[in-house]
Amino acid sequence: MRKQPAFTAIVVLTLGLGIAVNTTVFTIVNAVVLRPLPFENPDRIVRLNVRNVDSAQNRVSDLSYPDFRDWQTATRTFEQMAAAAERVVDISGDQRSATVAVAAYVSWNTFSLLGQRAELGRDFTEADDRSGAPPVVLLSAALWRALRLDPTIALQAE
Repeated sequence: MRKQPAFTAIVVLTLGLGIAVNTTVFTIVNAVVLRPLPFENPDRIVRLNVRNVDSAQNRVSDLSYPDFRDWQTATRTFEQMAAAAERVVDISGDQRSATVAVAAYVSWNTFSLLGQRAELGRDFTEADDRSGAPPVVLLSAALWRALRLDPTIALQAE
């Protein structure tokens, strides 16, 4: 090693780079694949998708709400079923500059199925899923802080 310091440096750098890449890959795999979901009974949660095989892209598409209700009524396999569809939405108002957020349109029982509760205000109710019901929004704590909303708003809306 003393006779060939350049070779020694290359070997040490190669080993260091290999260890760094291996650590990074393991960290990502651990976070995405190996850790359990942060919900009650994560081993009992299943995600179903609908694949549109007739389209040219053969891509996953959203299940229509009437089809979801049919699945929910007909299932004998699952204790509960909830629906969720993500969208990017504009949440800016007349007085605010343009702001976008990732939103999820969910069925009334989504949070109770996952064992999650609202920190402030109320959760969705079955009445919120009925046709013609007024819209209800739950915000994440991070979005609430980012928008600098008054904490009494949720209490006034109830």
